[in-house]
Amino acid sequence: MPTSGKGRNASSRTIQFFLPRRGYCASVFIVGQESGRRPKFDPDQREARGSTDGQDEHRSFNVMVGEAIRRSRQEHGWTQAFLAEQAGLSPNYIARLERGELGPSLFVANRICTALGIELEVLVTPGSGAAQSKKTTAKRRALAG
Repeated sequence: MPTSGKGRNASSRTIQFFLPRRGYCASVFIVGQESGRRPKFDPDQREARGSTDGQDEHRSFNVMVGEAIRRSRQEHGWTQAFLAEQAGLSPNYIARLERGELGPSLFVANRICTALGIELEVLVTPGSGAAQSKKTTAKRRALAG
């Protein structure tokens, strides 16, 4: 079991290990090591590496899938809570998917599609339900006015 003691200065320390099978103690003197803390997160440094293009693409895909989930759910007249119950997921997770904060795994996407009775392609094809949504909106306006 390791024990530690302070060495000669604040940045050095000695760690002792007892090795019962060998029957002796081993000491290691470590110099110049801090507590192992990582530097604080710097978003500017991440942007400098050029990774935002991939993140933007990922985010836009999540938004597209979320909009498709919302569109299909609303066409069924379901609430987020009802869809979550039918798919075996939490309502909060469905809400975050619809907002595009998260992207569903293939397993989750399949569960949602099964619950809604739609094909997986509807979620991943850009604009696949947009024409249907516009037709539905036009019908509603015609009936209302």
